[in-house]
Amino acid sequence: MNVTFQNDKPSEFYIALGKRVSNYFKEHEQNRKATPLYWVKITSLLVMFFGLYSLVYLFPQQFAVVLGAYLAMGVLIVSILFAIGHDSVHNSVSSNQKVNYFMGYIWNFFGISSYFWRLKHNVSHHAFTNIPGSDGDLDQTKLLRLNPMSPRTPIHRYQHLYAMAIYSLLGPYIIFIRDFKLLKEKKFGNMIIDKHPTKEVVIIIISKIWFLSMMVIAPVLITGLSWGSILIATLGMMFVAGIFTAIVSFPVHVTYESDYALPNDDGVVETDFMTHQILTTVDYSAENRFIHWFFGGINTHVVHHMFPGVNHIHYYDLTKIVRETAAEYNIRYVNKSFSTVMRDHLLFLRELGLKDNPTNLNFV
Repeated sequence: MNVTFQNDKPSEFYIALGKRVSNYFKEHEQNRKATPLYWVKITSLLVMFFGLYSLVYLFPQQFAVVLGAYLAMGVLIVSILFAIGHDSVHNSVSSNQKVNYFMGYIWNFFGISSYFWRLKHNVSHHAFTNIPGSDGDLDQTKLLRLNPMSPRTPIHRYQHLYAMAIYSLLGPYIIFIRDFKLLKEKKFGNMIIDKHPTKEVVIIIISKIWFLSMMVIAPVLITGLSWGSILIATLGMMFVAGIFTAIVSFPVHVTYESDYALPNDDGVVETDFMTHQILTTVDYSAENRFIHWFFGGINTHVVHHMFPGVNHIHYYDLTKIVRETAAEYNIRYVNKSFSTVMRDHLLFLRELGLKDNPTNLNFV
């Protein structure tokens, strides 16, 4: 069934928060998109990435330098994708949609389909956060049980122990497998797509070829580095990127304080959309400017889910408004340290592996 929210009766919290966020932009005489600081930020990230990439060509005879550059690039790629690609697919960089669309191709630059990222992330995950059966992010792999409605198998008993190993495979999986698997999928949230555009299929293939050419073929042909050494470095880069992606983004929805929700028999989630987002999402280190800067604002995830069309450069200040408004209306808002939210995430994975329904979600 199609899932909807009870938005015909928005809560007082919903209304008040919307007004206060609007007043924030009026008082600061800013729009909701990128500021000059944002452009400085993404420029610095790109300069760092290409600076590291150039080391491969400057010091090819020193494998330690090459490997170190690739591993560091793994971290920077994720930071770049969250800062540029993530905002672009949410149309939060510019009021000009052509600018957002063009910048969204940063995903393709790193071998990932921006087309499928929009569908899976915006249409499925954001629209139906932590709703089993509708939020595609809850069923990443059968090796990890991320929601109480998915089948529990004996191996899940140990998933908190091997989760990091699975997360390290996320990079290679997204680049080499997931996009092709998604070509077979037709349902994304409430949207049904009978056939994906041929243009996007061609772009996916070109993106994979480009990524392999940039990271593997060109360094070998230009520097004389062995195929084996470059493959080791590239895999290491993707493993680092996978772990970084997972630890930045998974704990904000899969932890003790992130609710799961199910619609009623009519397909209606019995709360308004804004309240649903704060109850299914947690923040971490929301007061830490460095983490906010380097993680692309993903750590202030509550405000992102409430206002995805707002550029992440504003999240640090807007989170204060969310926290204060939630306290005023007695709505739960959670913010933990990064180490605590990671610990709780792994402990919650253990609970999901040991119990069929540790959240007491009401389902049959």
